[in-house]
Amino acid sequence: MKTFLTKPLARSSFALCLLTLALGNHTVLARSALARSAPGESHTGHTMPTTPDVPVSDLPTTLDPASTLKGVQKIEIATPKYTPGSDILDDYYCYAINPKFKRDAMVTGVQVIPGNRRIVHHAILFRIDAGDRAAVLTKDKASGGKGWPCFGGPGLEEKDGASGSAGGNWLSVWVPGAGDGQFPSGLAQALPKDSLIVMQVHYNFSNETGTDNSKVVLSVAPQGAKLRAIRSQLAAAPVEIRCADNLKTAACRRENTLKENTARIGFLGGNMLPNGLLLSCGQTAAQYQKPVGNAKNIVNSCDQTAPGDNTLFAIAGHMHLLAKSIKIELNPGKPGARTLLSIPKWDYRWQGNYWFKTPVKIKKGDVMRTTCTFDNSAENQPMVRGKQQQPKYVLWSEATTEEMCLGILFADAATATVMPTPPRPGAAMPGMPNPGTPMPGMSVPTPPKP
Repeated sequence: MKTFLTKPLARSSFALCLLTLALGNHTVLARSALARSAPGESHTGHTMPTTPDVPVSDLPTTLDPASTLKGVQKIEIATPKYTPGSDILDDYYCYAINPKFKRDAMVTGVQVIPGNRRIVHHAILFRIDAGDRAAVLTKDKASGGKGWPCFGGPGLEEKDGASGSAGGNWLSVWVPGAGDGQFPSGLAQALPKDSLIVMQVHYNFSNETGTDNSKVVLSVAPQGAKLRAIRSQLAAAPVEIRCADNLKTAACRRENTLKENTARIGFLGGNMLPNGLLLSCGQTAAQYQKPVGNAKNIVNSCDQTAPGDNTLFAIAGHMHLLAKSIKIELNPGKPGARTLLSIPKWDYRWQGNYWFKTPVKIKKGDVMRTTCTFDNSAENQPMVRGKQQQPKYVLWSEATTEEMCLGILFADAATATVMPTPPRPGAAMPGMPNPGTPMPGMSVPTPPKP
């Protein structure tokens, strides 16, 4: 079984998408916060994980740490106003946020307040450590403090003096349906005093355009508070979604989607990412070229092996508009197998975290399986500016009209990683060019066996 990339790769779209989203450190709320969803957002069809030995907390997970911690400080920071261009469907834009901490901080909540929910698809907050601080300040100064384009992570490059690790540190995320971003009592994220935050916002203009002015509210615990630090891990599966068998259009050919996505977002995100996901899961594109009938039930999955012991506190899933369901299992098909997350009727407008009532112990060698089901039939295509789109071959991409299959895990920051280490030395690294990398539109060759 092939392992999955855990450590972020410098400047790669693979790093962001496996950091994304919606779907890293999703510090949005557990599912029991459904009453706090935004007006007009649907809760229909969501269910709690169904395995009895992995219960989800039935307590209000928007617990205000101030109820148990005295002196919690609220810091509100607004981003500059930004009006994206009206001639594109998706825009990824980053803002520098400086909390100006004078000491190392433990953050017990991160609330993202979108300024314009009609165009904000998601927002990710990346923690920028001291080593990349200068790179962010350089980028911010060059933009006049107004932000910069940043598909694939915080948009920091080697020429900016970045180390390449910045994209791997998620602090929080906002997705539709998220609540006020408070952690359950006793849990927090560490934010060193010299840290900055880069907030990447994904804007989508399928139905309308406009101006955004989002805000971030940090809840900072008093010094000396006894808190358990947690961090994010990501569990992704490939996205290879065929058209119905009776459709033979050019848009339904995988190679054409590769070319289109490469032209739109670049070689790393458009080509290396989807091919790298296959490689990291020990799969090939050919495995997904079997007949799919009417394309209403297309299943993508990936098994990943834990490289060490850890404790899992919460879990979430992220997909887009073609998605039907997501399931994340621990040691499937083995004695003691457990379902960690099961959402049989996915609703893009209602997303968030499940906090386990009893933390889940992960052991070295445990297998975690992420499975997503999609409906790519003609009648299920998204609407873009009042017009229903035609079916096409869909690959992994952050664009709202593309798809993702992502599990987000929240684990103890003091112990080993939950997800596996990078592929063996010499293998083609997902998201990163390698010697002999094919030209855009071509597939990544399978690395030679040792």
